[in-house]
Amino acid sequence: MLLTKDKKVNEILQAVLSKESESYLGDVIIPKENQKFNFYRNNFSVSNTIYKFKSVSFELHDGFFTDIKVFVLDENGSEHLFENKASVSVLNYSSIAPKNYLFYKHPTNQKQLVTFKKFENLRVRLSDVLKYTSKPGYNYIPNDFTMELPTKDDEGISLNANQPIKYKIKENTSLQNVVELRAYTDFLGLFSDSPNGIVQFQGKGDFYIFPFRVNNNKFDFRLLDKISPFVSFSRLDAQVREVETTIETSTNIITVNRNLDLIQKAHLEMGSKISVFNVKFLKEAPFRVIGYMPIQYQIADIKINDEFKNIQAFVLGGGLNFEFKRFNNFGFNYSIDISKYRFKNHNSIPNFEAPNNFCVFNNQAEIFYHPSDDKNQSVFLKLRTVKEIGNTDAFYQLQFGYRFSIGIANVKAKTN
Repeated sequence: MLLTKDKKVNEILQAVLSKESESYLGDVIIPKENQKFNFYRNNFSVSNTIYKFKSVSFELHDGFFTDIKVFVLDENGSEHLFENKASVSVLNYSSIAPKNYLFYKHPTNQKQLVTFKKFENLRVRLSDVLKYTSKPGYNYIPNDFTMELPTKDDEGISLNANQPIKYKIKENTSLQNVVELRAYTDFLGLFSDSPNGIVQFQGKGDFYIFPFRVNNNKFDFRLLDKISPFVSFSRLDAQVREVETTIETSTNIITVNRNLDLIQKAHLEMGSKISVFNVKFLKEAPFRVIGYMPIQYQIADIKINDEFKNIQAFVLGGGLNFEFKRFNNFGFNYSIDISKYRFKNHNSIPNFEAPNNFCVFNNQAEIFYHPSDDKNQSVFLKLRTVKEIGNTDAFYQLQFGYRFSIGIANVKAKTN
């Protein structure tokens, strides 16, 4: 995809964005096959009952081991499943995992349900069956991935058959893999002869602040876990770009006819969304609630004497985002927020009187889909409504979007 009309700039951008840059983040270590460990009782004291390690699988999301499943064998060779209840951050995994336990779920053979009571009060210590150690100087957060261990060699033999096995976690950290770019266009314009009123380009990235669980909570609760800077540029058709104004003939003062035009026709928005809290009430629940605070700067245009002038605004607000997943590659995000737009003291155009500060109520719903093996091919359908608080004025945007080839990193697990 050509990002600019300048051939030389495109060559430079392509070289910078696609330059390979692999980082070795750390090691995942699992025990050898049939390694014996003690169970722990429900009061977390050591039990005399022994189990043998068989396999482990886990999901890593937003810097947390969120879903961990361990299969073990009892003294009779029967297989049992243990799962985590609490997520564990990769950044303090070494200190938290020895204090964290996996709880009994069920035997894998349904005919053995009679044995449930024998194991329901037993626990597996997480650090016994899964270790993660970051490489010195690389205590960072990998992108989301899932892993099933142990893997097997070409002859079908588990790599941990004779000894514990170490997997090196490596990730492609080139710029195209850590910056997310999207393009949106007017959805209705795709199916009619009318010109698209808006073509929008967005870029954002996630930076983590305190990616840790708040202690003593049975559910996954985090405070100030990350900040997401963003830039959004909108290319508007010439006939709709200008914000309509009125000139008072007696005073020659210029005022905006409609406050919401300054939002609807803004061509540049930049700022950050700060995750104030992030909560998932149950590990099995397919939704998450995020409270966020948007901080934003925007620019729209008015026309004075055949010359466009920038109208600037500073925006501050608060809202909630609800994340739902139907499948791992198909989901729905819904967000609501109230934001205050401040134009006073941010503009110094002669004879222009900026509108008084006003608040708006934002609603945004977005459905996304991508092939299960390639998030870079994601598509989106987004509906946004904006209403000025205090009157009935409102507008909506229905847009179709897709993700650029600049997308999600590839996380690899290697044994050497």
